[in-house]
Amino acid sequence: MFPNSGLDWISAQLFTNTSAGTRGCGFAALSENATAPASGDTTVAGEITTNGLARKDVANKTHTAGTNVTVLDDSWTATGSFTAVQKVGYLTASSAGTLVIEKTFSSVALNSGDIIQVTLTVTGP
Repeated sequence: MFPNSGLDWISAQLFTNTSAGTRGCGFAALSENATAPASGDTTVAGEITTNGLARKDVANKTHTAGTNVTVLDDSWTATGSFTAVQKVGYLTASSAGTLVIEKTFSSVALNSGDIIQVTLTVTGP
């Protein structure tokens, strides 16, 4: 059993802290790679680094105090075309860093000017 204070601390360590040394995994990277996430992954395969979809520090990181629910939410505006954006990874740094969460979603084609919003709700531990 995790007491509420423990859940709040865990969430801060994993997601919402932005201080050096205790940085949570609040940087999101997108990919067109369709391969299912695997436990041995250390990077987001095919991470997009151009045309408006580069890795970014997620703007909205919220944790509901006293619960085990944290939400990471942000959007990107494409400045080029993409045929199948379908994976997101959450890492601890703006480049390199530790891959903490990786998830696939339904493929989305984007043209320049299109916006993609990714919301991840984490329930745990």
